Amino acid sequence: LVTDVSCPCFSDGSITANAAGGTPAYAYTWNPAAGNVPVDANIPAGVYTLTVTDAHNCTVTATETVIEMPGIAVDAVVHNVLCDPLHNGFVNISVVTSNPPAVYTWSNGAHTQDIYSIYSGTYSVTITDVNNCVVDTSFVVLNDNVFSIESFPHDTTIDLGSSVDIIAVPTGGNIASIIWQPSNGLSCSDCVAPNASPVQSIYYIATAVSDSGCVANDRVNITVIPKYIIFIPNVFTPNGDGNNDFFEVFGNKEAWKQFEVQVFDRWGEKVHEGSYPWEGNYKGKPVPPGVYIYIFKLGLFGDDTGIFRKGSVTVIR
Repeated sequence: LVTDVSCPCFSDGSITANAAGGTPAYAYTWNPAAGNVPVDANIPAGVYTLTVTDAHNCTVTATETVIEMPGIAVDAVVHNVLCDPLHNGFVNISVVTSNPPAVYTWSNGAHTQDIYSIYSGTYSVTITDVNNCVVDTSFVVLNDNVFSIESFPHDTTIDLGSSVDIIAVPTGGNIASIIWQPSNGLSCSDCVAPNASPVQSIYYIATAVSDSGCVANDRVNITVIPKYIIFIPNVFTPNGDGNNDFFEVFGNKEAWKQFEVQVFDRWGEKVHEGSYPWEGNYKGKPVPPGVYIYIFKLGLFGDDTGIFRKGSVTVIR
């Protein structure tokens, strides 16, 4: 009687001899060697030969083959994660065993045959049947990264006071929502294509969410060239004709962070301060024609020193 090995690499097979005839007692000689017993137990798969000898040295020889049962066979379907930050991956396994049912122990703590709603990564499982046949295997769940964005222009240079249109272009899905950070200098921080007017060099990071819930990022780098152009006229005509009626400073005003001006007459009396431009009045009345002294202070974005000017302007009526 042959009992086959229940699992690969196990040694739970056995051969039981039933000797009859001849003259007892019988002697048992096994190859491979075993004791002088009629049962060769706890043996692995293989070919075994038994010679039985009776009391008169009569012998009989038989050969038996102990085979190894297939144990547990595993097949699987692995579904990758669609994209970050989703966890919609899964592993479906099919198990065939001669000794059901099987017990499952996954590396993520699950004890079900299949695992769902998982992140990308490696998942191992130990499968054990009722005969304690065991198989260990693992599966790799990838991230398909089907959704991405590319922001344009990647790198660009503008003069201080200028602007540039930036845009996020999606691949592998539609943009359901987007946020640009920081929002400084942007016409909108939650639109796909804002206009950017930064006052200093900056990079904007776009974070987009697709209609499937995927998240992607990209960035735009803008270098701002600080051109501080200033022109201060030396004459103005505040006569109400709509032409050159105010004393004002011209230039790249987008670069101006803080502005201060004071105007004095020829005797040193302050006739104007603060408000800008100056319409040529002092205490609500027009100042007389003549030469006036101004002190001009300007704070600039991207320049901690600022600009200081002192000069004269002529009022003509």
